[in-house]
Amino acid sequence: MSADILSSIQINLYNNGNPTPVKTVSSAGLLLSATSSLLDGELNRQLIGIVSDVAFDEAQIVFKQTGVDLGTIRIYNALFTGSCASPPITCNSSYYLTQTAFPVYINPARTGTSGIGNVNLGGLRDAWNVVSSETTDYAVMGFAGNVDALAQTSISVVDALNVYPAGTVAGFTISVSPSLVDLGLFSALTVNTYLNGAPAGSSSLGSLIDLELLGLPIFGSGSGIYNLGFVTTQPFNEIQIVASKLADVDLINQIRVYGAFVDTRTATGGGSLTCITTNPDINVAYINKTVSGNVSTNDYVGGGQTATYGTPVPGSNPNSDVPVMGADGSYTFMTSTPGVYTFEIPVCPSGQTVGCPTETLTITVLDPSQSDNPPVANVDLVNMTGSQTGPVTPVLIDVAANDKPGNVGGTLAAPSIGTPPSNGNATIVDGKVQYTPNPGFYGEDVFTYEICEDPSNLCREAEVIVNVLPPGASAVIASDDYNRTTIGAQLSAPAAGVLINDRDAAGGAITVTTTTVSNSAGTVTFSQDGSYVYAPDPSFTGTGVFPYQARNAAGVTASATLYLSVYDPSALPVTLSGFFASKEADAAHLSWTTTGEQNSERFEVERSIEGKNWHRLGSVPASGTSNIDRRYNYVDANPAEGINYYRLKMVDKDGTSALSQVRSVSFALASEISVTPNPAVENLKLKVRDRGSVEKVELISATGQVLYRSGADPLADINVRHLPAGMYILNITRTGGRISTHKVLKN
Repeated sequence: MSADILSSIQINLYNNGNPTPVKTVSSAGLLLSATSSLLDGELNRQLIGIVSDVAFDEAQIVFKQTGVDLGTIRIYNALFTGSCASPPITCNSSYYLTQTAFPVYINPARTGTSGIGNVNLGGLRDAWNVVSSETTDYAVMGFAGNVDALAQTSISVVDALNVYPAGTVAGFTISVSPSLVDLGLFSALTVNTYLNGAPAGSSSLGSLIDLELLGLPIFGSGSGIYNLGFVTTQPFNEIQIVASKLADVDLINQIRVYGAFVDTRTATGGGSLTCITTNPDINVAYINKTVSGNVSTNDYVGGGQTATYGTPVPGSNPNSDVPVMGADGSYTFMTSTPGVYTFEIPVCPSGQTVGCPTETLTITVLDPSQSDNPPVANVDLVNMTGSQTGPVTPVLIDVAANDKPGNVGGTLAAPSIGTPPSNGNATIVDGKVQYTPNPGFYGEDVFTYEICEDPSNLCREAEVIVNVLPPGASAVIASDDYNRTTIGAQLSAPAAGVLINDRDAAGGAITVTTTTVSNSAGTVTFSQDGSYVYAPDPSFTGTGVFPYQARNAAGVTASATLYLSVYDPSALPVTLSGFFASKEADAAHLSWTTTGEQNSERFEVERSIEGKNWHRLGSVPASGTSNIDRRYNYVDANPAEGINYYRLKMVDKDGTSALSQVRSVSFALASEISVTPNPAVENLKLKVRDRGSVEKVELISATGQVLYRSGADPLADINVRHLPAGMYILNITRTGGRISTHKVLKN
């Protein structure tokens, strides 16, 4: 349709027979559809219309005389389309603002061209395609390089019913030649937002980001597709894209605009956003002790929604015990088997009962009477901002700050990277994890780290979940925290306290809402700098649950829970006040002292070569029941070469037992094992300092064939008279699986 025809048309709307129009739109305010494929002779069919913001029941089209021959114009019918309600706008989702799915339309007041003059120099074509439901049609915008310096062309899309909250990414999907991008096209594009007609935000001058949308079909095909937008700071219901002159570059018909989009992964709630954001939860328990918690404390429920928490689905756990879960997210759990338990908890929004999202609950269950508990390693959550082109500022994550040894007296080693991230790089720097996302990546990246405990040498893996947000996003994430103390003992944590594993996406300062939380486990007082003081109830043992809230300078908040375990060392059959191991000549001398014993029967002395497999060396009688200091000793006269680990198994008269802390002694014994004569002719003689530690002796040929395997006496002489001359391998297997290998020459 030519500009002459368009300038002659006026549409009037009336209501209830009133002769005065309730709305009149003409010329540039009219909306023009793409050319129809239906032909009537040589005439093209097109739709022309307006969007009404007032009630009406009658529409009139008027053609005004302009002094120009308009040719033949045929009017076929009138079409009326109402705005339909859109689907719920949920968190962590992307949406194309197209008709049938959303009540959207082109705003003619902010759609069109200026500063071009001659239509042959470019402009805007098929703007209505931007809100059509088709994925292959598009609007075309752009102009020649010799237009006025102030030339612009723009398209603006309005959502008639929805308001999108601050933090939502607003933008358009466009297609351009990569060569134009190299020439700086993005610096000539601007995306603006409006709320009810008033400006709400703007991004331009190359600061737009190219976002990978979540689960949407891609408009268009081939290379050169870009999802350009920015993180908004104010609510909006209208998005506009503006193309300006780019030096002397020819942009005629060069920019294809497929549609407007919104992305809520960085939204902070409000407006039409109805969603539930779930985060993983942790807890730590002791065997045969009921532990309580609430998985909802670090979840976000917005838009007037409520969340219902369903029956936990267990993972590969030590046994079949499952938490008793309340619909509000509160739960209790008890088990008699130590280990790591994981559960997937369904979280259902209002009106939904199937296909609900889930969150992970991990409960580490410890046995305080044992020394082979795995370390307590908890998931870490991190928010950070990325960069479109780089370099990206890395984030330093103190993953071990929220972890603890699983055993009394244990210490944690430095973490190491397990499964690396898929969209960035993670390295260990001074005992912390430094994570750097790839330039242009936005979204969730997950990797694991491993942390080991000394001297048990037991290790545990935990996840780190990093949310890489676009520049300008304002979001706070808080991870659950864990600490422990003994019964009746006050615990104080200095700054940063609970904030050490919480983070603002932009790296800004965050604080804790000052509060005091009291329950049956005691009282915790949280300070603004994250420090806290815990005064446990004098008789409480188990794990206390204390929620808190973190916030940034913009007032964005996140909630998490501090879990505090309290155990009673006097509940053990023996109160061990000291356990020591020392090297004296070629022997290990062990000594220990008790300050109290209840029905104690004996102390079993155990040794390990590698800290995992333990073997009984001997037994020392206990004192039964005693309230005075008692001293005990034991000598290991035949220690192994290298590090020897020792522990006590304190056995009660009813068969119950507890384990002590682990002590170690190192020996360098040059003559621990001797094989003579070598070379041998008839017999091989073996001499081992600790004869009782030898389990098996094998003589193996150069081809791997076992020629001799020891019997009841593993150190009996080995007859080699019948063997041909050559080199052989002698393997001596020690208690705990340690193997000594020796080369033997037969003459």
